[in-house]
Amino acid sequence: MTDIELLEAKNRIETILMGNTGKTVGVGLSEKNDTINVYAREFDDKSIQHIRKQVGTKTDSKEIVIIPTGDVRALQYDNISRTSYSRPIYGGMSISHEFVSAGTFGCLVYDAKTKSPMALSNAHVTANSSLASNPTAFVGDKIFSPGCIDTSGCQYNWGSLTRFIPLQEGVYNFVDCAVSSPDNINDINPNIIGVGEPQGYEAPKEGMKVVKSGRSSGITYSEIIDTHASMEVSYGNTIIKFTNCVITAANAIGGDSGSVLINTDTKKVVSLLFAGSDTITVYNNIEYVLSALDVTITPTESVPQPQYTTSPIDSPEYFVQSLALTAIGIGTVVGVLPVINEQIQLAIHRKFS
Repeated sequence: MTDIELLEAKNRIETILMGNTGKTVGVGLSEKNDTINVYAREFDDKSIQHIRKQVGTKTDSKEIVIIPTGDVRALQYDNISRTSYSRPIYGGMSISHEFVSAGTFGCLVYDAKTKSPMALSNAHVTANSSLASNPTAFVGDKIFSPGCIDTSGCQYNWGSLTRFIPLQEGVYNFVDCAVSSPDNINDINPNIIGVGEPQGYEAPKEGMKVVKSGRSSGITYSEIIDTHASMEVSYGNTIIKFTNCVITAANAIGGDSGSVLINTDTKKVVSLLFAGSDTITVYNNIEYVLSALDVTITPTESVPQPQYTTSPIDSPEYFVQSLALTAIGIGTVVGVLPVINEQIQLAIHRKFS
C-alpha cells in the first residue's frame, strides 16, 4: 500500500507544477527514499531556481528531488533492428498501423472471454495515435509486420486492429494501448525475443529489476524508480497527460514503443512502454492496460481490477468519465463500444482504495 502522506504530498506538488510553467514534465514519488520526484523539462539554473521558488526543497517534511529529463515523447521510430519479415511474429519485433512508421509488438495476450490470441502494443503504434475527439484509426484497420517504414512501405499485412483506447486531450489518461488480431492464428508466437514466454503479470514495484525487448534497442535491463508519476508526453504537436506512470532510467529509443517490461526474477509482465526521453523511459502499469482492453497475459488468468488511488486526477469518478469520453469519441466504431461499455460498468462496481 502506498504511503498516503507521501502520495498526498506528491499530489499537492503536482497541482502546483504541472501545466503551469512548462518547466516540469512530470511529478512522481519514491517510497524507497521517501521523496517527491520532480521530472524537469529544463535543467538550467534559472529553471531549477524557478521550480525551487514554487515548491521549496521540502513539502510536508518530504524532500523534493529534481530529475532532468527534457521532453518526454512517444517512442515511435529511430534506429532499425528486428525488422525482418517473419511468420510467426515474436514479441520484440516490428509492427505498425498503415499510417505509422514502426513500433514494437510487445507480447501475445488473450481475449478474456474468447481466449483468442492477440498482439499487444500502443495505440500510437497500431491505432495511429487516435484521439477521442478526432478518430484516426478504426477497428478492422490493417496492421503490418514488419512496420511500414521497415519495408519501404506497407508490404506485409499481418492482421487487423481489434481494440484500442483513444487518447484524450485536457484530462489525465491511464493507458496508451491497443491489441490486434492475426489473419492466421499461426502467425503469432507467445515468446519474446531474448526473454522467452511471459509467466503472467504482476503489479510494478519501486526497486524491481526489469528487462524489456524492443524493436530498436533490443534487450535492455533497468530498475523501476517510480510507479506513481504523472507525465506530460509529446505526440508531435499534441501534449497528452498521463497518470500513475511507471518510470525507469533510459532503456529505450524510438521504435521501442509497445515493448513490455518484465520482472527479471518472475518473468511476469509489469508494464507497457510508451514514451521516454534521453534520461528516463515511461511505462503504463500493466494492470491498467489489461483491464482497459479486457485481455490477459496467459489464457488462465483473470482480468485484473486495479486499485486506483483517490487523488482528484484519478478518482473512480474520473476513471468512469474517461471511459465514457472514450466511448463518445469513437461512437462510430461499433466493434469497440461493447468493450468500452463493459469497462464503464466494471469501473462503477470496483472497489477503489
